Amino acid sequence: QAYETGNRSLVVRGFSKDYGLVSMMAKGLLRKGKEQARSAMQPLQLTEVSLSMSDKSDLAILRDQQLIDPFPKLHRHLDEIALASLMADCAVSGAEQQHESAVIFEALLEILQSIEAGVWKDSPADIVAAFCRLILYQGYEPQLVPELTKPWPKDRPRPACFQFDLP
Repeated sequence: QAYETGNRSLVVRGFSKDYGLVSMMAKGLLRKGKEQARSAMQPLQLTEVSLSMSDKSDLAILRDQQLIDPFPKLHRHLDEIALASLMADCAVSGAEQQHESAVIFEALLEILQSIEAGVWKDSPADIVAAFCRLILYQGYEPQLVPELTKPWPKDRPRPACFQFDLP
């Protein structure tokens, strides 16, 4: 998420493996010639950032950013964008409540990579399992109908992000 501050800067909220949710001031990011830097701060992308943090403020200063994985296939189809956005919102909500940012970050990254690869299209139950995994971090206990709890087909490899066992 990003918010303009009125002085050609943005306040950007990002989800970090090490710090959970982080609000960053990206000074001058709206100036001409900063298009590449701005593109690295778009939603549903993996970006490495360098921050200056202070004990006096909850707002970190963004020093540098580098786009690691833009997930280009994910951004081509509206259904995949919607699904990835839902998963990201669930992960952020879980991180806000539980503060298990590293575990949730890795789970979300695996899910985004699987959506990017199209793995979820073979079986809608796959994405339901991944979604349940994320809402468990929020303290919910999903109740699933028996059809969704059938064993995984033995002839198909199971991606790591869909390894989900129900109690």
